[in-house]
Amino acid sequence: MTSPESCSQASLAVGEPLPGTAPFATAWLIIEQEGPYGTKALLESHLPENVGLELTQRTDGTGIKPLLIRKPGPHADDHHQPQLRRVWWAYGVPGRVAMCTWATDDPQRLLELNLEALALGDVDSVHADAVRDDVPLLLVCTHARRDVCCARIGRPIALELAAEPQWAGRVWETSHIGGHRFAPTMLQLPHGWIHGRLDHAGAIEVLEHARDGLLPLYSARGRSSLPPAAQAADIAIRTAHDIDGLDETTLAESPGVEGEWVVNTSNDSWTVRVDEVVGEARPESCGKESESVRSFSCR
Repeated sequence: MTSPESCSQASLAVGEPLPGTAPFATAWLIIEQEGPYGTKALLESHLPENVGLELTQRTDGTGIKPLLIRKPGPHADDHHQPQLRRVWWAYGVPGRVAMCTWATDDPQRLLELNLEALALGDVDSVHADAVRDDVPLLLVCTHARRDVCCARIGRPIALELAAEPQWAGRVWETSHIGGHRFAPTMLQLPHGWIHGRLDHAGAIEVLEHARDGLLPLYSARGRSSLPPAAQAADIAIRTAHDIDGLDETTLAESPGVEGEWVVNTSNDSWTVRVDEVVGEARPESCGKESESVRSFSCR
């Protein structure tokens, strides 16, 4: 049965946990592209077809997740005019976090990017004209063609944040991140932490904390460079021991023990058993059939 509720309402109603729900990506490629996006943003926007197709093919299976971004607010369909577009790329693996930015008015030049270097974490070799950027970005998913919850809940928050002078140019609308049932869902770069169910104050907290190297845990879905079970283990230990540094933990699978993760800080180490739990049903997206919630239990 499909639910009459929105997917975000239904997820909240059954108490679906946030930890362990971030999509996997070790690196992110962020491209400014104004105008509307179709369901597959890189292939269904005003980005030239050959560019969108090649970037999709070159990032597939590499750990790089490409996204299109646009300034919050009305989306003028002026794609026939030359557009200076901002581009960012970030590598989010703990201990190797880095981000660069570049700009071009020729979208064909996006094909110059050395994505093989990005996949390896060498952000400085992606393009010779790029510069490092250490100021946090917050990307708010507003991709209505993927799910209406993202636009309905995410767009007003993105607009409010972008209107605040201290965050001008650091908050963007983005194409589909993943997990619209947690709308508004947001990506913080360069660290690759993904958050859900944030209001305006919570989004500001994410930005302010990131600027100070910290992480609000209550809204954290997980760090994208970790697999889902490891994300859940990480957040469980962080919550239990009040660990809020963005890069304060590293994780590794327990040798020879399936379902166990070792969470390390510079001073301590914990072993966490992670089991999958099946809960109540809810639709994964608006209008879809209900499916049982699959989450993680950590002990």
